[in-house]
Amino acid sequence: MKVGGAKKALSAYLKVAAPADALDAELRYVEAGVLCLHAYGDWPENNYASMEGVFESALKRAATLDHKDIPFKRLERLVSNAGAFGYGFSDQIAYLYDEFLAKLEEPED
Repeated sequence: MKVGGAKKALSAYLKVAAPADALDAELRYVEAGVLCLHAYGDWPENNYASMEGVFESALKRAATLDHKDIPFKRLERLVSNAGAFGYGFSDQIAYLYDEFLAKLEEPED
């Protein structure tokens, strides 16, 4: 499975999208990848890295939103659905989400 075309389209969209819409698109990209993993099984390591990078970007974007606008349930569902896949993917997704939550709890200066 090749993700290059989807990643290219996502990158172009992120340049013009509002923050909440950009976050939605990034999450849809990772969610679609996880659905493919569930349907078809393992894939090349670079696809995992792509999804991890987009998820990390999505979390950075989410951190800029008001707390009420962050889709916590959707994020938690994505982390749960990403479990049990190769190359440490599920561990990295969970780690990124845990780091995101920890940063949200840090007091602002």
